[in-house]
Amino acid sequence: MRRLPIVICLLVMCYPVILVNAQTTESSNTKYTLTVDTIMRDPKWMGSSPRSAFWAEDGSALYFYWDPEQTDSDSLYKVPHDGGEPVKVARKERLALPSRYGSYNKNKSKKIYEKNGDIFIYDIRSGIVTQVTNTVESESNPSFTGNEKKIWFLKDSNIFLLDYRTGKLTQLSDFKKGKKKSKNDGAKSDHESWLQKEELHLIQVLKERKEKRENSNERHDAEKPNRPLEIYIGSKRVQQQQLSPDEKFITYSLVQSPKGEKNTIVPNYITEEGFTEDIRARSKVGSPHSTYEFFIYDIKNDTVYPAQTDSISGIFEQPKYLQDYQNKIEDDSTKNSKRQFKKKARNVYIKPPVWSENGMLAVVDILSSDNKDRWIMLLDIRTGALEILDHQHDEAWIGGPGIRSWRLFATIGWMPDNRRVWFQSEETGYSHLYTVNVKTGVKKALTKGRYEVYSPFISRDKKHWYFTANILHPGVRHFYRMPLNGGEPTQITSKTGRNQVVLSPDEKIIALNYSYSNQPWELFLMKNQTGAEAKQITHSLSQEFLAYDWYEPEIITFKARDGAEVHARLYTPDNSKQNGAAVLFVHGAGYLQNAHKWWSSYYREYI
Repeated sequence: MRRLPIVICLLVMCYPVILVNAQTTESSNTKYTLTVDTIMRDPKWMGSSPRSAFWAEDGSALYFYWDPEQTDSDSLYKVPHDGGEPVKVARKERLALPSRYGSYNKNKSKKIYEKNGDIFIYDIRSGIVTQVTNTVESESNPSFTGNEKKIWFLKDSNIFLLDYRTGKLTQLSDFKKGKKKSKNDGAKSDHESWLQKEELHLIQVLKERKEKRENSNERHDAEKPNRPLEIYIGSKRVQQQQLSPDEKFITYSLVQSPKGEKNTIVPNYITEEGFTEDIRARSKVGSPHSTYEFFIYDIKNDTVYPAQTDSISGIFEQPKYLQDYQNKIEDDSTKNSKRQFKKKARNVYIKPPVWSENGMLAVVDILSSDNKDRWIMLLDIRTGALEILDHQHDEAWIGGPGIRSWRLFATIGWMPDNRRVWFQSEETGYSHLYTVNVKTGVKKALTKGRYEVYSPFISRDKKHWYFTANILHPGVRHFYRMPLNGGEPTQITSKTGRNQVVLSPDEKIIALNYSYSNQPWELFLMKNQTGAEAKQITHSLSQEFLAYDWYEPEIITFKARDGAEVHARLYTPDNSKQNGAAVLFVHGAGYLQNAHKWWSSYYREYI
């Protein structure tokens, strides 16, 4: 790496960077000046880039949000699948569109989704939308059952099963706050019990009334219809409820917030009323974590049992950093003592089961609350037993693309053979794609090298992988295709920068949201073929933006004192102002170093 005589290092955590007060450029014989007042305006002065592109379910059009008219909010636009001029979607059409989210049946001919608190089924081939529910209450998280003859959804935290052919609706769970009353609640004292017994012995009519009442209650109980088991959850919250494909089991998690948990308070001084208001913020670092429990409800046998987490390998091994406290001497004016840490099972979070396509096997993704361990395990739904498939450990932090990022958890899935599970792991220091055979335990790396894999998914014909990766350069991301069982990835996109791809339903057309270091995001369409031309369909930049000669930073790599490679953006003066100075920009947050070749969210650093 070349030596820099003078380097200003900017380790930026939150705020944008302004490198100069003002610069000028000439465009169309007009001298354009940027001042601090100019560049600190709302970013819309540069134009409004498209975002959140998604395809019509039949692939006939591409929809996206855009604001070329510079209104208060983005509008929905569409363009035909083969390109053309974007057109704003009329309100009536926008309201009639199916939700972007939801789940599909196995051959993806039908989609079920929630919209405005009701459930709908969309027949993709005919375009017919069928409203399944129309209630004041909100229904959510709909899905098809394993045999696709019914659907299930959540309402008031409980799972309901609907046979949409007959209209029969069945409640499958009954979660209740509080504690179930015990038979001993309201128990009589010895004296009261003796008096009752004596009264029944001495007064025949009281005895007859009691026997008649008990017989009536027995008949009433015998005639009661089958109802789901009442599951009392105390002060905990129920979440991640899921029905198994065979409709026999429900899995769910209970969350207990720490007792006496306190959040920080941020004063808001600028308010409409003119009085300071308190904003509740997050709890302080080091505060106790919420605890999680994972349960299985056997519907037929009316029984509830937990996943057997005590059997997880390493569950009792505390992180190494706690050794610093293990023998710490606590000294005060009256005593010296040693604080000993008891070995106990660490708190873990278990994601809902991911079922094989044939509905026979379930795998769960488990993360320790201290973020040091991750386990991928096979779940025996009938017993709650867990069998290890892969264990990832890092004394620093388990995270990275496809593993765990801020507020997001990993995506894992099943291979088409229903015998192997695919997932991502950073065991080599880079996030790569792996499979593991649930019967033999054989693990295989499908990708390898000094690069990261992002957002992998299997093609519809189940012959290939698609994913984004930074194979050519750490700060450049392209879209790739790769054989299902591994092999050399084939690069499809060609524009240097970042390529965000949304494939059409038939996987023949790519919607490409693209940007470069000094060029904000624009939307393109191209065929799903290597070397295909990418046709630009949005032109978002303002004349004011185009009139300025935006700086293109150089991406460099240097070694830190601990030997780790650090990527950074390098800014040097133009040739007429060479003075030995330079600015080095690194966003100090791990994967968010911001040293890449696409438009930065810290856009003012270019100025």
